[in-house]
Amino acid sequence: MLTLKVEELLDRRGTFLDLRLLAGHAGLERQITEPRIQKQGLVLVGVVGALRPGRIQVLGQTELDFMADMATEDLDHACEALASSQAAALLITNGLPCPEQLSRRCEQHSMPVLSSRQPSSEAIYAIQERMAEALAPRTSIHGVLVDILGQGVLILGKSGIGKSECALSLIANGHRLIADDVVEVIQEGTSLVGRGVEMMRHLLEVRGLGIVDVKELYGVGAVRHLKRLDMVVELAAWREGMQVDRLGLDEQYYTLLKVDLPYVVIPVRPGRDLSTMIEVAARNQLLRAGQINSSQDFSRRLSRQVERNFFRTNSGQESDDL
Repeated sequence: MLTLKVEELLDRRGTFLDLRLLAGHAGLERQITEPRIQKQGLVLVGVVGALRPGRIQVLGQTELDFMADMATEDLDHACEALASSQAAALLITNGLPCPEQLSRRCEQHSMPVLSSRQPSSEAIYAIQERMAEALAPRTSIHGVLVDILGQGVLILGKSGIGKSECALSLIANGHRLIADDVVEVIQEGTSLVGRGVEMMRHLLEVRGLGIVDVKELYGVGAVRHLKRLDMVVELAAWREGMQVDRLGLDEQYYTLLKVDLPYVVIPVRPGRDLSTMIEVAARNQLLRAGQINSSQDFSRRLSRQVERNFFRTNSGQESDDL
């Protein structure tokens, strides 16, 4: 199960949230296991079972005003319930101070108390967006990711087969680089998005040329930070007897993080313009997304021609019999 440490949220100083630690420094190693955030209205009135473990619990203006009006004994019970729970952390919004009783209890139980100047609604949205990204299923794959006509095309193949060279040719033709060598793939709902690792951002390794900076060579329009994956193209070295799809009637899929992506295998032989073939594969996928399938259209034409030839042949035989 993917998790996110509380201290990883706190490290994002200078961002929109600009979180600060108010209490519970010893609990920064706590793991956030749930991206959803919970407000603590029910817990404050004694419904402790409503508190969900592994989540960040939010205390805004309404909750703190309610706590200020609670009897001392009730307040102490509520603070104990919050501080001793299996929550990941407490978040106080609107830049409000942490009540003294709550701060003391949280220090005793090593419960981190974070603070944000933002209103509750905005803080909740920003943190949930950050946690959804951090807790999403992900993997890394060796390949090149290129944006071709708005299609995120992941190019795979063995080392040295020419993936980066194809990407360079595609970039020279106006397409955009997302990642080279290592592509980090993240699941977002039913889709996948890919991006490059920080060290190799905007860089392309081309044998004979070394490391080239695509952004500096071709401008900011030649690169993107991330892109949804729409299809996978694999470059495979040609060998005698290799089975290749001649008509494209059987659609193939490449499964990544349990998501099926359209998949095309392009044999690599001397003299083949691989970058053009990859671009055509992307264009063909766009047509298929628009319910235009050239292979199926050809198959229908062929079937009609066979039927016409069969009818003419049989009609001629009948005439001879007469």
